[in-house]
Amino acid sequence: MSMFWTAIALLGVLAGLVVLVPLRRAVRLAGEDAAADARRAQNLGAYRQQLAELEVARAGGALDDGQFAAARLELDRRVLEDTAAPAGVGARSGSGSGRPALLACALAVPLLALGLYRHLGATPEIELAALIAQLEQEMPAAQRAELLSRLQPRLEAQVRRADPDGDYRFLLARLYTAEERYPQAAALYAELVDLYPEDAAMIAQSAQALYLAGGRKLTPAVQALVDRAFAIDPAQVTLLGLVGMDRFQAGDYRGALDYWQRLLDHLPPGAPDAGVIRDGIAMARSRLGESAGPAPGAPVPDSGAPPAASGPRLQVAVSLAPGLELRPGDTVFVFARAVGGPPMPLAVARFPATELPRAVELSDAMAMAPGMKLSSFAQVSVIARISRQGGVSAQPGDLEGGGEPLTLTGGEQSVQVLIDRTI
Repeated sequence: MSMFWTAIALLGVLAGLVVLVPLRRAVRLAGEDAAADARRAQNLGAYRQQLAELEVARAGGALDDGQFAAARLELDRRVLEDTAAPAGVGARSGSGSGRPALLACALAVPLLALGLYRHLGATPEIELAALIAQLEQEMPAAQRAELLSRLQPRLEAQVRRADPDGDYRFLLARLYTAEERYPQAAALYAELVDLYPEDAAMIAQSAQALYLAGGRKLTPAVQALVDRAFAIDPAQVTLLGLVGMDRFQAGDYRGALDYWQRLLDHLPPGAPDAGVIRDGIAMARSRLGESAGPAPGAPVPDSGAPPAASGPRLQVAVSLAPGLELRPGDTVFVFARAVGGPPMPLAVARFPATELPRAVELSDAMAMAPGMKLSSFAQVSVIARISRQGGVSAQPGDLEGGGEPLTLTGGEQSVQVLIDRTI
């Protein structure tokens, strides 16, 4: 009889273990998940702040597109590593949460869970992290483009599959922005702003994408996002730079001066892009006819130093090839771009096509943004474009000429540009 009760007791203990061990394990893993989520949220906040700093450096000219892309990819790789691990924990928790009544079920459920984990679990996220890691390696441009083409559909699939925290949408939005697919990036950022309504950096990214998608115009929708971000963080560096640049390009040099001065005031001492912002402030003051004295915190130049050179001056003679016809309202844009640098023009001149042939001068005084001027680069390409619609962006049917690399000497140079091809 005692053996009977002993057997009953042992079976009871075994039954209790079957229920309690998985339960304790599930509770422990739930705690690990919560801690991991907290770490991910903290890392994501730091990631966005670092990304905002990189945006300011690129906008100011301290980073070129290649340097910005490399730094951004390093941040992307880190955030992917942060997101892949919690997914694995969740998958393990799901695979051990059953309470089988029979030993056969106890054996079958883990095997089934393993199969589902491999099919639906963290494997795609691990593949994404591996692709990001590959992007850090040196490789030819064609190979990098092929790698990015593989990364994009995987990110899009992961966003459709599961992206509760918006991490993958954020990475995909960055990729769309790099590809100049601004409307798609703006749509993703709008979703992220809904997820993080009090995140000024995220709202700033949304405003910037919408600004670019709208042809670099500060529309009412963009302005609403700008106002919303500034209400949370009046020193939001991405938007201080963006709005300042918009004011400058619109000819509102007083407004540009105000935003860039606020940006300079909030940069840490010794920030690498501080000099670029000071150049922009000096340029705005010059356009206003004011003395471009040293900005607060700027080093005072040696009074015995020689005066600064006036910088490169390109005398561009533009003509139209025989056989190409003009239309009423055609406009000529003559601009210089850095060879191997950002696509933004360094200097632009505009005149009616009826004035062809004509000569124009391109110089630092025509810079579109601080740090983006002729004297900042060793080589440029000079292009003349006849726009049918009146905008500087190339459109089908526009006429164009030039584009050959030109090494700048720092002084006056003559350039001949023949408009001889149709876009």
